[in-house]
Amino acid sequence: MRKAAGKCRFLIVSLLFVMLFTSQAFAIYTNVGVPASTSYVSAKNKNKNKKVYIFVGDSRTMHMTESTVKAKDDCAFVWKNGGSVSCIGKGGDLTGKLDTMIRKYRKNCVVILNFGVNGNGNPKSNAKNIKKIYNSWIKKYPKVKFYVESVNPTSRTTSPYKNSNVNKVNAELKKAFKDRYIDMNAWLIRKKYVNTKNGRGTTDGLHYTYVVYQKILDHTKTLAK
Repeated sequence: MRKAAGKCRFLIVSLLFVMLFTSQAFAIYTNVGVPASTSYVSAKNKNKNKKVYIFVGDSRTMHMTESTVKAKDDCAFVWKNGGSVSCIGKGGDLTGKLDTMIRKYRKNCVVILNFGVNGNGNPKSNAKNIKKIYNSWIKKYPKVKFYVESVNPTSRTTSPYKNSNVNKVNAELKKAFKDRYIDMNAWLIRKKYVNTKNGRGTTDGLHYTYVVYQKILDHTKTLAK
C-alpha cells in the first residue's frame, strides 16, 4: 500500500511539473471580452531608451505573447480576445490599458494598431469606424509613431471573417493611412507563409501557427521605423 501511495504521489508531482513547464509554451490566454496587457520590455532596453514596439489588437495579438515567439524584450502587447476596434474607442474597455502603455513608453515607443478581423461583417462600416478611432489616437499623441497594420489573411469563406471581407477593409485602410500602413497581409501571402485556400500557416483558418506569428513580429519591427 505504501509503495502504491508513494508511486501515486510521484506521478501527481511529476504531472504538476509537466503542467508547469509545458504551460510556459502557450500564450497568455484571456477569456473572450477580457481586456489585457503585458510588457516584455527589459530593464536594459528601457534604461538605454531603445525603441519599444506596442502591439494592439485582438486574439491574434494575444497569441503573439506565446513563449516560443522570441525577441520580445522590446515589445509590449495590449489586447482583447474577440475585440473589435471599438474597444479602444471613446469609453472602450481597452482604452485605459493602451493609454497606460503609451504613457509608460511614450518617449521612444512605436504603436502598431491591428484590429479589424472582428466586427467585419460589413467591411465598409468597419473601415469607417477603424479610421475614426485610429485617427483619434494619432491626434491624441502627435509625438508618438503609429502604424496601421493590415488585417491579416484568413482561409474562411462563409463568415464575417472571410478573406474577401478582409481584402475590402484593407483597401480602405491602405488608402486612408498611406505611409503609416503596413501591408503584412500581402507579404504573408507572397512569401507563402499563409495560404488563403487551404489554410496553411493557420491553426483554424483564422489564427496562425507560432512560426507565422514570429514572422509577423519580426517583419513588423523592420518596417515600423
